[in-house]
Amino acid sequence: MKIEELKELGIDEKQLRILFALKDGPLSGPELEKVANLRQPEASRLLNSLKLKGYVRVLKEEKKFKMGAPRKIWTLTKPFDEILKEIVGKKLVELDRKLRIALSTLFELGEPASNVDPEIVKAIKDDVIVIELKKDGEGL
Repeated sequence: MKIEELKELGIDEKQLRILFALKDGPLSGPELEKVANLRQPEASRLLNSLKLKGYVRVLKEEKKFKMGAPRKIWTLTKPFDEILKEIVGKKLVELDRKLRIALSTLFELGEPASNVDPEIVKAIKDDVIVIELKKDGEGL
């Protein structure tokens, strides 16, 4: 799955760039800034946000010089695919909730959901939604 596809789900592109950069192994803050094409304050804010979500952590801190802050080496807290599944899963729950609200509003207004797949409407009416996650990289 590519960043552009995930971005269409409403997942933050800049956080994705950091996660994709760390996919291949630990990186320092400056290395992450370069690979993810982010400025230092933005990278720092995003890394702290990802840390609070439990997706990244500081592997170690390196002090190159006597003065100045130590350089942090960042890594993923679990395998990249596991993190991505968790993020996409949370987004699916959010999108499902929004879809239910939208369709419920249409039904209350007596509007036919003509531009919505009838199978989706039936599934929501039956309160059953099944989403198949394909492991071969296609679909979600």
